[in-house]
Amino acid sequence: MASTYLQKTGITGSSETAWTISCWVKYCKSSEASIYSAINGSNFSEAYFYTDNTLEWYSYSGGYVGRIKTNRVFRDRSAFYHLTFVWDSNNGTASDRMRLYVNGVRETSFSVETQPSSGASGYVNGTFNVGSFRDQTASYMFDGSMAHVHFIDGTAYDADTFGETDSTT
Repeated sequence: MASTYLQKTGITGSSETAWTISCWVKYCKSSEASIYSAINGSNFSEAYFYTDNTLEWYSYSGGYVGRIKTNRVFRDRSAFYHLTFVWDSNNGTASDRMRLYVNGVRETSFSVETQPSSGASGYVNGTFNVGSFRDQTASYMFDGSMAHVHFIDGTAYDADTFGETDSTT
């Protein structure tokens, strides 16, 4: 497993209440594998494949601000998955404030679901250090491939913004 990763410091004046991350990922190991993390002191956000092959995504500040963990498992180590993480805490519909899409389809079955309150920070922008391929403690490096990684500041896009599904294939 490589120990390299990407890191970016947040941008002043950016939105912490609306953003989107879209990426294609293929992960190889069967233990925790971080897709992205953002940290500033004790406030952080992270998405990762968990040891039970589920996908967990959360923002944390002394407690979970928002958190979802899929019932769906991701066992196919040869497949690329298109993941779209949408943080939209100003959305008037509480159940739409934190959305996850896998291969263009919105996930709705979660073993854990805590939607953020209105206006809650997703802890990715501002003064946060954002990294891909590792968690905020560098304990769970991503072992796999990522492609077409996009971060959209200030807009909550659904997965179809990043591509479309060909129903014939």
